Amino acid sequence: MVIRLMEAMITIYNYTHHSIHKKAVRQHAEMIMKVAENSFEKSHDLEDIRRRSEAILGSSENHYLI
Repeated sequence: MVIRLMEAMITIYNYTHHSIHKKAVRQHAEMIMKVAENSFEKSHDLEDIRRRSEAILGSSENHYLI
């Protein structure tokens, strides 16, 4: 479910045009990543969501800007 939530954030982000709204979506994507890192047991699931999150957050070095 968390991976699907990230996919929804990507869709929203792609249709968002105002910078303040994009910032809000990025913040939510960062929160989703924190939940994933604290709860995913399988490394391939975590890598999957990290790859997907790059559409919003960029590379993994840019995560957690909150």
